[in-house]
Amino acid sequence: MCAEKSPAHIPQVKIVNGEIVLDKSTLYSNVDEEQEEPNVVDEGAFVRMKRGPKRTPQRWTEQETDLFLEV
Repeated sequence: MCAEKSPAHIPQVKIVNGEIVLDKSTLYSNVDEEQEEPNVVDEGAFVRMKRGPKRTPQRWTEQETDLFLEV
C-alpha cells in the first residue's frame, strides 16, 4: 500500500488502561474524500471458453447395462 493512500475503512481498536476500546473516529468514513474508481475491463458481450472437441456419448453394450442393473 502506498503511503499516500488512506487506510481501509475498518473500525480500529485501541488499548486504554489495559482495556480494548473501539476507536469511534474510525466508525465513519469521510464521503468527501476522493474515492478511487474501480478498474473496469470490457471484453465484449460474450466470453467464450473452449475446452476441446465435443465428445459424443458412447452407448453402453448390453453386457455393461446388465452389469449396471445387477448392482
